Amino acid sequence: MKGYLVLTFFLFLSVQVSGPQLKGTFCTIPLGEGDVSCIEFKNDNRFSYRNSGCLGLNSYGEGNFEIIKSKVILTFDDVVVEPNSDVYIENRPPIDENWLNLEFEVLDKEGVSIDHATVAVKDEDIKVYRSTEYIPIPKSTDSTTCFISALGYETLELKIDQLTSKYVKINLGDYRPKLITNKTYTFDRSIFKGKSAKRPDDFSMIYRKVK
Repeated sequence: MKGYLVLTFFLFLSVQVSGPQLKGTFCTIPLGEGDVSCIEFKNDNRFSYRNSGCLGLNSYGEGNFEIIKSKVILTFDDVVVEPNSDVYIENRPPIDENWLNLEFEVLDKEGVSIDHATVAVKDEDIKVYRSTEYIPIPKSTDSTTCFISALGYETLELKIDQLTSKYVKINLGDYRPKLITNKTYTFDRSIFKGKSAKRPDDFSMIYRKVK
């Protein structure tokens, strides 16, 4: 009898912590012509994720999910992604003791210049430049993250130190969907209820169970 009570207690505790299991496919209902995200919850606490837009698949991934009280936690598998672009970086002298220049040359795989390429530099804010511009950044022991992109090509994320000026030559690879890897996201459990459910107030999407 004692063993039965102990087992019942642990089963009750497990339900309280984990909550009801999710199963099936849930997709967002976009506002206007926005992208659509779908999450399929599978057996053994596995999930797969896809985000698609008017041009096709944008990003995808899979991993493990767990439910803790009112939260659904998605942990994407850690997968090594082979680079699709080639990068060459050459250090150059700083402008002065306080400022550096970043100079980018963005080409395709055949060596033809991609004139419409842009470089977004992430600091406290994100500033976007044409790839043909000299980009001034403050000298620092930190590093900055740059996103190099062009229509029809992949978006390359590049971390650059802020110790010296740089000349960066990139042969940008063709567009391919982004594989999400080694990331964790937490959702409110309520967005996956029934056939239709709203996200919390800080989101504008609606999730609906499609199968």
